[in-house]
Amino acid sequence: GQLVQTLGLDAETREATLRPLGRLRVRVVSDDPAAVAGWTITASSRTEVGGRGPFLTHWAREKTDGEGRIEFPPLARGWISWQVEPPADSAYIVAKMPAASVQPGGTTEVEIPIRRGTRVEGFVREDPGGMPIAGVPVNISALQSGSQPVRETASDVQGRVSRLTPPGAIRISFSAFNMPADYFLPPNVPNWVDIKVEEG
Repeated sequence: GQLVQTLGLDAETREATLRPLGRLRVRVVSDDPAAVAGWTITASSRTEVGGRGPFLTHWAREKTDGEGRIEFPPLARGWISWQVEPPADSAYIVAKMPAASVQPGGTTEVEIPIRRGTRVEGFVREDPGGMPIAGVPVNISALQSGSQPVRETASDVQGRVSRLTPPGAIRISFSAFNMPADYFLPPNVPNWVDIKVEEG
């Protein structure tokens, strides 16, 4: 992990204020006990300072054991934001991100539920002609509250995009400014579409 000072030093004293530490224990839980091992979790401690937050002050990254458990090294007091990465071959995604905070001298215990995802696939093609386009960055975002944002992916050499998502409403979008060379988004064509993903 890292201790990060994102605010400037005090203008008069040139001092930085250190934050007290607490403990954080995390357990990934699932209907399949075999699915909880090998998840990489980054916990970042954030705090509001003078109404201008939140600011990152401390983070740590660990991997779950065979029972889905992690005991992080001491973290600075503050609200926790999460980055959760499944094992490469996992068919599971985070069901809901927990709200948690680290308190000085205490231990916060958190469960992160995971569930089977639904694979969403599509293709990026030229219009007209239908030739596949590789290297187009695509964002797939769950719209329901509490879901972990699905990270950006890119079309492969066949123009294919594939991601696991939760069931429900999702948004598929891309930036017109990040298109591969020689391609552009035609005028008046939206760069996003919302669809509903069915269970399973």
